[in-house]
Amino acid sequence: MKRLSILAAGLLIGAAAVQFSSVASGQSDGWVTLVDDKKMGDWTEVGKANWAMQDGALVADKITEGKDPSYLVSKESYKDFQIKAEFWADDDANSGIFIRCDQSAKIDAKICYEVNIFDKRPDPTYGTGAIVDVAKVDPMPKAGGKWNTYEITAKGSQLVVVLNGQKTVDIQDFVDLEEIDPMYFYKPYYLEPQKGGDKAYTLLREALADGKKVGIAKVVIKTRQYLAGVKALKHALVLELMHFAEELADAEKLKVPKKTEIGKREKEMAEALVKSMTSKWDPEKYKDDYKDALMEVIEEKVESGGKEIEEKPKEKKPSTKVIDLVAVLQESLKAQGGAKKKAAAKKTKHHKKAA
Repeated sequence: MKRLSILAAGLLIGAAAVQFSSVASGQSDGWVTLVDDKKMGDWTEVGKANWAMQDGALVADKITEGKDPSYLVSKESYKDFQIKAEFWADDDANSGIFIRCDQSAKIDAKICYEVNIFDKRPDPTYGTGAIVDVAKVDPMPKAGGKWNTYEITAKGSQLVVVLNGQKTVDIQDFVDLEEIDPMYFYKPYYLEPQKGGDKAYTLLREALADGKKVGIAKVVIKTRQYLAGVKALKHALVLELMHFAEELADAEKLKVPKKTEIGKREKEMAEALVKSMTSKWDPEKYKDDYKDALMEVIEEKVESGGKEIEEKPKEKKPSTKVIDLVAVLQESLKAQGGAKKKAAAKKTKHHKKAA
């Protein structure tokens, strides 16, 4: 894996100054220096800006030709690599490091992964440390108007972003959905494409759906790191928080019957009972009764102006027709057992009479 001390694969320039400097020098320690404190380095420029070395940093603050953004593209291609970069961005800048680009003549977040450096939009998808349209950061880091450091690792399908020593995004793998026990998933979030991100969003969604894959990532929300899966769901992408393996109880340690002899007739009865209670899934059918009751109490207190509310006599709750499956099955089996005994007794009595 190549290790690079790099400015940025691409830089979108706003109206304010943006500065970068490398943090490594020389190749004796395994690093390839792309920008040092004296030389701009060997780049292919896509779009024109006033790039120049200034006080040991590569600086640009103005588009010099046309209206298109300016990008500096490395002339070498790298399969697996690690990037270390030091950057400074003004509060009005808009810039990013673009990696895994499909081509070098055109650079944007549709054909590259954009590790965002700075964007003034108050959206976690564009926050410093985010991968645009793939992984957002929460809370939004305050990176404008000061020096920051990036460590970005791209190894196979794994992408890891470390901003100022804190890991913000870590896309680990793409795995088959059917390999993951549903118990690992517990809290979903819909993902929406941002402006200009429709194509990248659609490509990822279709690739995940067609391959029945899940993108496994580590994300930081507020101050905690979470494991998460990115899945395709109909026309949307969903980021679903997941349990780490150590958070789940070991099923092997549960005191549950593993091998119990059951008769064919008993099994058929259980299957018939389940079938008789089977209906179509309707999520609107199930209500949070506790929340509804709590909201009713809160509304009554608001209407009373904070005065103590007289306790209402408890009404007899109507039957919700909740069926205890085990109890019904036991009663059914008991009834069947009683019927068998009576039948056996009659048969024996008849046999004696015949004798």
